[in-house]
Amino acid sequence: TNPTVPHIVFGAIAILLSAVALTLGGASWGSAAILWIGGLLLWSPVEYVLHRYLFHEIGGIVGEDHHIHHAEPKDPNYVAAPVLLALPIFALLHGFFWLSLGVWAHAALLSAGLSLGYMVYERVHYLAHHRPARIPITLYLKRYHMIHHFKDGDNYFGVSSPLWDFAFGTKPKEPARAQDAEWLPEELGRQRFG
Repeated sequence: TNPTVPHIVFGAIAILLSAVALTLGGASWGSAAILWIGGLLLWSPVEYVLHRYLFHEIGGIVGEDHHIHHAEPKDPNYVAAPVLLALPIFALLHGFFWLSLGVWAHAALLSAGLSLGYMVYERVHYLAHHRPARIPITLYLKRYHMIHHFKDGDNYFGVSSPLWDFAFGTKPKEPARAQDAEWLPEELGRQRFG
């Protein structure tokens, strides 16, 4: 998938769900703000579960694309998840939100926030693979993700946040340092890490 496609598709979904929830669904701006932030924060554990279990442990067709991504980390066509995979997962999560909350408008706003979280993830993931790190947070996230790719593929599953790796023990206590980047492929080792 071209890296811009998830931003176009999920940006449109976030806008559409929000507009319908606020106009036809009768949701207030206050509840919208809370649910958008909630969905944005909810993306973090969803990202961890999808990456660790669906992409690495369960595998299948989904895992095959992810294995190609690990084999060809500089190929921009394998950085973003295929939209035909992301949409059904998103629809299932939206349905779960609707069943859990009981109000479609609230589920829509939570899903809109989740869409925004997914867009942030895709951007961070693309930057980790294709852009030099210029500020401390991008330096940290790039280093963290490159360790997953080139040193320890059984750990470091967080891409936009390491929080769940800390929580579930998939971040070893002594991380590799970027200065010790002999394990990186040459083209990534030359990128700015600090």
